[in-house]
Amino acid sequence: RGFSVPPNVKFEVDDIEDEWLYSRPFDYIHLRFMNGSLADWRKLVTRVYDNLVPGGYFEIQENDFTFDSDDGTLTPEQPLVEFSRLIREAVVKFGRDFLPCPELKSIMVDAGFEDVTLEKFKWPSNPWPKDPHHKRIGEWNFHNFYEGAEALAMAPLTRGHGWSKEEVQVFTVGVRKNMRDPRVHSYLSIFPSYAITGRKPLKEAPPAPPQ
Repeated sequence: RGFSVPPNVKFEVDDIEDEWLYSRPFDYIHLRFMNGSLADWRKLVTRVYDNLVPGGYFEIQENDFTFDSDDGTLTPEQPLVEFSRLIREAVVKFGRDFLPCPELKSIMVDAGFEDVTLEKFKWPSNPWPKDPHHKRIGEWNFHNFYEGAEALAMAPLTRGHGWSKEEVQVFTVGVRKNMRDPRVHSYLSIFPSYAITGRKPLKEAPPAPPQ
C-alpha cells in the first residue's frame, strides 16, 4: 500500500537456488550481493544463461567482503580486518563461500557469455578522501555500514562461531570505532565493488563433434 508499480511489473518471493519455473526467458537479469549466500555459483550462472533470450544481458554487482587501504593505514590487527575474516569463516561453516569477484567473470565466460567485462570500484569506509566525489561516497557508505554492522555480524558470529549476543555487541562497537576513524584510509570491496556484465550470444555455437 502507498505506492504503485508499472502494470508490467510484478514481484515474486523465490529461492534463487531452487528450480527456476519461469514461463518465458528474460532480456536482462540483475544480481546483487549474493556472494557468501550461494552453494554453487556455476549452477546459478548456467541457470541465468538458460533463462535469457539470445542477446540478453546478465549483470552482477558484487563484493568479496574485504577491507583494504592503499597507504597501509589499515593494518591486519584492526577490528575491520578481523570483522571481515570472522564473517568469511562463518559463511564457509554454513556451506557457502565468498568467491573472489574476478573468478565470477571466468564462470560467466565458461557458461557461454560473450563480451564479459569486469569493473572494480572503491567505496571509502568514511569521508576520509579529499576528492569531493569520493568523500560523499564515503559518507553514504559510512552511515550505511555503521548502522548495520551489528545486524550483519549477529547471525554469522552467533551461529557460525558460537558467540553470545553480548560478545557480538561489544565487538561491533570496536568495528564501528575503527570505521569512523578518518586516519584509517580504508575502503570496502562492497556496495558494490565489482560490476560484471555479459551477453548471451545471438546464436549459440554448435556442439563439438564427438571425438
